[in-house]
Amino acid sequence: MRTRRQRLGGAAIEFALWLPVIMTMISGIIDVSWMMSRYHQVVRAARDGARVGVAIIEDDDTTYGAEIKAAAEDHAEALMDGVGLECSTNPNCDVVADIVTEDGLDYLEVSVTYRYEPMMGILPLRTDLNSAFTMMLQQQD
Repeated sequence: MRTRRQRLGGAAIEFALWLPVIMTMISGIIDVSWMMSRYHQVVRAARDGARVGVAIIEDDDTTYGAEIKAAAEDHAEALMDGVGLECSTNPNCDVVADIVTEDGLDYLEVSVTYRYEPMMGILPLRTDLNSAFTMMLQQQD
């Protein structure tokens, strides 16, 4: 018959064998959640940058699209900065707004790229988070 001390020793060995597996799973869940949170912010910045940019009505004396692109890029960068993803001074963050003409209509496309740094680094996750959003301009040339 096994004594209580032998049973406790077996439980400790079993715990020691399972602990790395459990910790790997928990850190993987944390990393994926962190990445998805960051990706959501990148998508939001691209969408809101396009939304703000298309609402700009430019004066006739400016170059067509200059104010629209600047407003979209500034808003997307400000949104990224506001959620803690430094973008305006970070070389790992890139925001580009461009006016695309298709079928005679002008569209604003805002793309945001952010280099993600994993929190734990155990799982091989993608490190470049990209999002692009396109909306038709209210003011057509």
